[in-house]
Order: sequence, then structure tokens, then C-alpha cells
Amino acid sequence: MGDPDQPISEAHFGAVMRRLGLASSDAVAVAVSGGADSMALALLADGWGERVTALHVDHGLRPGSAAEADQVARWLAARGIPCRILRWRGEKPRTRVQETARTARYRLLEDWCREHGVAALLLAHQADDLAETFLFRLGRGSGLYGLAAMMPSAPPLTPGERLPCRYRPLLDWPKRRLVATCRAAGQAWLEDPGNRDPAYARTRIRALLAAPPLPELGGERLAAVARRLGRARAALEQAVAAHLAAHVRIDARGHAITPRSAFLGAPEEVILRALAQLLTVLGGRLYPPRQNRLEHALDALRAARFRGLSLAGCLIRPHRGGDLLICREPAAIAPPVPLAPGRWQLWDRRFKLRLADEAGGRLVGALGAAGWRALKASHPDLLATAPPHPARLTLPALFAADGTLLGSPCLDWVAKPLPFDVISCIPIRLGAPQGGSALRGRGLAVGGKGLIS
Repeated sequence: MGDPDQPISEAHFGAVMRRLGLASSDAVAVAVSGGADSMALALLADGWGERVTALHVDHGLRPGSAAEADQVARWLAARGIPCRILRWRGEKPRTRVQETARTARYRLLEDWCREHGVAALLLAHQADDLAETFLFRLGRGSGLYGLAAMMPSAPPLTPGERLPCRYRPLLDWPKRRLVATCRAAGQAWLEDPGNRDPAYARTRIRALLAAPPLPELGGERLAAVARRLGRARAALEQAVAAHLAAHVRIDARGHAITPRSAFLGAPEEVILRALAQLLTVLGGRLYPPRQNRLEHALDALRAARFRGLSLAGCLIRPHRGGDLLICREPAAIAPPVPLAPGRWQLWDRRFKLRLADEAGGRLVGALGAAGWRALKASHPDLLATAPPHPARLTLPALFAADGTLLGSPCLDWVAKPLPFDVISCIPIRLGAPQGGSALRGRGLAVGGKGLIS
């Protein structure tokens, strides 16, 4: 778009923001690492919007990261752009550092946006990033979804949350245009030494794109291909949503049931993407399983003597009447965690729970086989409304500090009156309307306390 060495104009940036459905009066946050890309985005967003806040995440992974954070904040303050520094505290990983840091970064950014009522988070991914991601995923054998690389807009990564949406307004422009934008504004930027470390695949891919073996494999061409695949992906997503709505019964308590013949009767790519979406959400994952694993699972599902399989933290099993049951795998579920009174807490990336301020000393964990046997023995009436086996074993249950079972909110039973809220992340992540995120049962409601006795 335009001369590759010219700065991006406010008019062009405003046109992209309108295309994304954002208005200049909207409150937006900009993720600013301090590099040329994100500094340019901060400048452009500030020129466009009326309520712009910059967010800088200090991962604390390098000795000078705190000083870099302060530098970024000073640069932005000099231009009248408010900047908030978000620090990643606690123990740092020794392996899978980039992946873990990325997850932590999005958690901090999205938490800040929700806390301050900001519905739009702007990210500085640009055309070169698009090309690099395309090539990286091509090497991993990704299908259409992976090769589409990055979409202009996406839901939050945090399970069970509707806000903030993530927007990438710079995907049409290469890094050169962003560098030119900073230079035209007299704005300095930081250089991340990790971008030159050949130990990272991204660095090697970046070097390959700088000197492609064939002119046709340059970054601009690959980015254009990724954008076209993005349009195809958007159309496929509509077909997948229609397929799920027509043939899959989603239970907010953590499982899905679908007629096997109808589910397998769609075009193969629709089946694969529908399966990926179900496994990602029901398994409490941030990302879908790899393409080759999905293809192996589909081959197994088509076999005449299909007996079941496990994939991505989920079980897929034959169910009565020719149906398939898809649910969380009990062996892969998260361990019990303490519930702090009065705070929303995410468990197993599938449920959010909050106890009343006075209800301390509680844990949330899986109901499990022993818990289910105890409940069935004392309350046999629960069997009629409980999810099928083994989905019922993966339900969240409340325990006392000594391990005593206090009840299972999703089964509408506790041992004594206990005020709480519980929200299932599953309908939310599958795009259900707002009301669909509530678990059915006495005292269960989105955003409201219930009392079960």
C-alpha cells in the first residue's frame, strides 16, 4: 500500500480503523513493546483516536527490561500519550520461554483492558510478520487456518471472556513503512536483541525472507497470499458455525453430543475445523491441535469399528443412538486450586467461579469418580440430570480445605447453603449469545450471586 519508504498517513490509518469497525471516540489500548512497529502504531492511534492508552509489558526476562519500560513510558509521555507499565511477576520459565511469555503478555494486556472497560486492544503485527508467520506455519504443515496467519480482528485469548477484542490495523503495511513513520515523527525506538538470535525460528525465517531463494517468495508476495487465505478462512468459519449449530448439542457443563453420521457428512475441511473448535474449547486450550493430529482423528472417526480416542485433552467416544460424545479427558484435568473469597477465578480454562466474601477456605477441582460415587449414593435423583459418563467426572466441584466434598455447582447441589457465582466459558468461546454462558440450575447466573441449599 503506497511507497514502501513513505510514512503512513493519518487518513490511510483512519480508513483501516473504520474498516475494522472502530470509531475515533472508542476507548482503545495499544500494546507497545517499544520497537518501531508498536511505536508507530501508538503515534498513529494517538493521531486518530480521542481515548488512547499505551500498555507496555515488562517481562523481566532481561536485566535491562525495567529501564526499557521506563524509556518507553517517557517517550510516550513526551507526546501526551498515557502509558501503563504491566509487569510480569513471579517465577520465569526456563523452557518454551517465548511461548510462555506471549501467554503472560496477553493475559496482562487483556486483564488491564477488562479492568478499565476498554473493549479494543490494538496490536502492531504488520505485513512482514504476516509473511513470517505464513512461512513458519507452512514449514509445520498447517492447513488453511494456520496459513491465513493473522486475522485483522480476533476475540480475546483469555477463555470465557468477551472483551477485549484484538485488532491488527497494520497488516497491510511492511515494517519499512512503520520505520519511516517513526522517522518522520522524530521518534526513536528500541531494538530487541532477541530478534537477531539465530536460536529462534523466527530469526532464521526473517533472514530467509531478506534474501529469498526465488523472487516470487518475497515477503510482500507471501503476505498477500496469507491475506487471501484469510478471506477464505472467514468464509469457512461461517460454514463451520452453521455446521455446529445444525448438528452439535453443546452443554455448558463441559461436553457436546453430535450424531456421528451427520457430523461426518459435511465437507472434510468443515469437519476438521468444527472438530478443532470443539476440542479447543471443551479441552480448555488456547490453541487448536495440529492439522496432522486432526486428520488422524478424522480417519479414526470414520472407521467402522470406532471405539474412541483422546486428543487435545479431550475424549471422543461413541454414545447411545449412534451419537458421539466429546468431553474433557479426566486424566488431563487441572488440579484443585484454592478459591479466594470474592474474586473471580478461572479453573481448567473452562469455568469461572466466585464465592461470597465470607466463604473462605474452599477449593475447586474435578468432581472425579470418588466424588460422583458419593453424590450418587446420597442423592440418586442427580443421575437423571447429570452429564453422561465420563463428562460428569470433569465437572467443577467445591471442596473444603481437608478435601471434604461440599458439592458440585453444575449439578445444582451443595451440602449446605453457599453463595457463589459460576460461569461456563464454553458457550462464550463457541460464540453463543450472552445468555448462553449461564449454567442452568438454581442460583446459577451470569454476573449474579446464587444460593444453593
